[in-house]
Amino acid sequence: MKRPYVIINCASSIDGKIALVGKKPLKISSEEDMARVHKLRNECDAILVGIGTILADDPKLTVKEKYVGIAK
Repeated sequence: MKRPYVIINCASSIDGKIALVGKKPLKISSEEDMARVHKLRNECDAILVGIGTILADDPKLTVKEKYVGIAK
């Protein structure tokens, strides 16, 4: 049986934080990072997020149109 190819993508601040207390938004990723994330989204068959992300952000997990030209 062929095993799946898995990519893990996570951004953190220089001190290791991935979120702020109280569900306040924290912008860690640069525009370049976001372009790379959307390229990965375009190339993957599935995206896995945790329940906290779903409840807090209701993410669409699509490739945003402004990144479509650079996605491939």
